[in-house]
Amino acid sequence: MAKIKRVICIMALAIFSFILLVSSASALIMTSPEPHSTWNAFPFGPWYSNEIPNRYQQIWDASLFSGPINIEALAFSPLYTGNYSADITIRLTQTSTAVNALSSPLDSNVTGSLTTVFSDSSYAQSITVTGPDSFSFAFDFSSTPFFYDPTGGENLLMDVLINNIIYDNLTFGPFSAAYTSTTNRVFEFPSGQISGGTATLRTQFTFTEASAVPEPSTVFLLGSGLFAISIFRNKFGK
Repeated sequence: MAKIKRVICIMALAIFSFILLVSSASALIMTSPEPHSTWNAFPFGPWYSNEIPNRYQQIWDASLFSGPINIEALAFSPLYTGNYSADITIRLTQTSTAVNALSSPLDSNVTGSLTTVFSDSSYAQSITVTGPDSFSFAFDFSSTPFFYDPTGGENLLMDVLINNIIYDNLTFGPFSAAYTSTTNRVFEFPSGQISGGTATLRTQFTFTEASAVPEPSTVFLLGSGLFAISIFRNKFGK
């Protein structure tokens, strides 16, 4: 009985160590699109007309990502230093909509379930700018990361709901953007007007590789193998 207990304890410790090892992936950072080429006020910055989009979508092609990932944070790079506040909700999903096929109504671009990764009706942040690569306008949701799997060809879609922007009373508050064929955007104004274009926000993704977490079947096989080895050693190793 004592030998069996010892075997079980060793097996449990080995499995626990294995899970810790494979799940301790370091956070990685990727920026897309690149490089900086223009400035874009939508959706986070106020606009000259004081009318801003209250819904904004941006899409990234699946080819930009090498494999399944857990997205833990998004960051954007503003032009001006100052105090910022707004009512912001950010949602993510993967979609079969093509990058160049974003259209209205905006709900038609969503082919899966939207996951709310960030929501704060009184979001406030002091922004410090050091250039187009400061990425000081950040949203962290590392406690509940978003899983994205590009291997099936579905693209990544960000859906932003925003209202009540105050950016140190600025009437124009742009963010770093770039023109590429692998990203696109569409946005809707409170009046119902819908527009879009390829001057998409440069977005800094903080993520971990999702493949670092083992499947339950892998853990079971490892445990079974360790148990069999222990029994074999106890029986024939004397």
